[in-house]
Amino acid sequence: MKVVGINSGTDKLSELPNPKSFLDSVSKRYYKELGKILIKEKLLKETHLVTLNMLATNCAQWEFAVKAIQKKNKEKSGSGYIQEYTSGATNISTELVLKRDAEKAMRDNISAFGMDPQSERKLKKVFVDPGQKSLFQEFLDKKKS
Repeated sequence: MKVVGINSGTDKLSELPNPKSFLDSVSKRYYKELGKILIKEKLLKETHLVTLNMLATNCAQWEFAVKAIQKKNKEKSGSGYIQEYTSGATNISTELVLKRDAEKAMRDNISAFGMDPQSERKLKKVFVDPGQKSLFQEFLDKKKS
């Protein structure tokens, strides 16, 4: 994989590589939109591209499921949420299962980037500014001079 636009002194990407060819057009749109946000926030590394691909794919699946639910509900109210079998038995619809599964995967993916409040707080706690010296280092520097 060719790495593009690595910031000097850090492994964060400054340019978004082209999306993978296996992504469909909706996934590529999400890849580009989310990738721009991650680059702007200086959160995207080359090692994160797999997670970004997964996030983009799950966003596309979620969008598909929401549209399919809306379409079914327009035809018959509630049919996007519940499927009814000829026997009279009911179950949640496959579209609702796809939506639910995509949402769970999206939450997992966005938390990897600190893009939700809880994981953002966790990531900020472990982030240490590489330019910041420790008190011990400052003590040693003063002792040398």
